[in-house]
Amino acid sequence: MKILRNTTIWVATGLLLVGLAGCAGQEARPSGLPKGLPAPVAVESGAVSNAVEGEGQWSFSLTVSNKEEQQAALDKLKDAGFRVFDDSTVGERKTYALSKDRLSVTLVFDTVAGKPAVIYNVVEAPEDPEGD
Repeated sequence: MKILRNTTIWVATGLLLVGLAGCAGQEARPSGLPKGLPAPVAVESGAVSNAVEGEGQWSFSLTVSNKEEQQAALDKLKDAGFRVFDDSTVGERKTYALSKDRLSVTLVFDTVAGKPAVIYNVVEAPEDPEGD
């Protein structure tokens, strides 16, 4: 009986460690993100507001502490494999268009209620049933 109990403890410990190893390297995402936001869309820490989701579309605002954190939001997406294919600046507002696989992300650096913010618009292209 003692051998069975010890074996059970070792198996449970092993399963726990395997489960925790699967979480290693994954950063926590801010709460309040729109439901179903694809995992490859890396999001900087901050306060989420105006979260909406639709079929293959997500949008939300992320209030951050400073302009460096706005830049960190862009860098985080680039580090996740997104490629900037267009950008523009009008006054203080900067806009970046990025893509990766079937995902397109537009980031807008702006202010919301006087605080720096990043506005995310994410669109996932539908799968091509013919594989083209």
